[in-house]
Amino acid sequence: HGPALPKAFTDLAAAPARRLRLGAAARARVLTGFTWDAVIQKHVELWDELAAAPAGDPERSHPLHPGTSAVFGSYYSTLLDERTRSRRVCWTLGGQALYRGVEGPALYAGIERLVDLERLKLLLFKARKPLPLADLLPPSAQASGPEDERAAFLLLWALKQDLLEFSD
Repeated sequence: HGPALPKAFTDLAAAPARRLRLGAAARARVLTGFTWDAVIQKHVELWDELAAAPAGDPERSHPLHPGTSAVFGSYYSTLLDERTRSRRVCWTLGGQALYRGVEGPALYAGIERLVDLERLKLLLFKARKPLPLADLLPPSAQASGPEDERAAFLLLWALKQDLLEFSD
């Protein structure tokens, strides 16, 4: 911007009539395009447009708007409560393939630093036969420290990624 921006502010400060005219124009624009009614109407029109578009329409994709699975694919979809801890888990065919190095895990951007491949392989090996999920967690009673949280995350992530499954 250089020296032009400070000069523009100085000129605007010295021109009260221009400030009032610009302010009135801005207010009129807000009142016509940005009231709650106008914003809601725009959302309804967008939803109608999206509802009419075929599923997976390539015309609607945008690189800044990734699909839900790309955004939330690494989030687990169950809670680690007492009922879940007592359920039995076992590795899946996908878990076996990952353990044997035939396949790699689906690591989304940002998740690779949370998934330790060697630790994941050990977890899968331990679950080669059904066992209570709690047996795959650290011996502490409650997940309270960073190490416990990492172990719980990895276990729940493996369930979400179909590397482990409930066998009961």
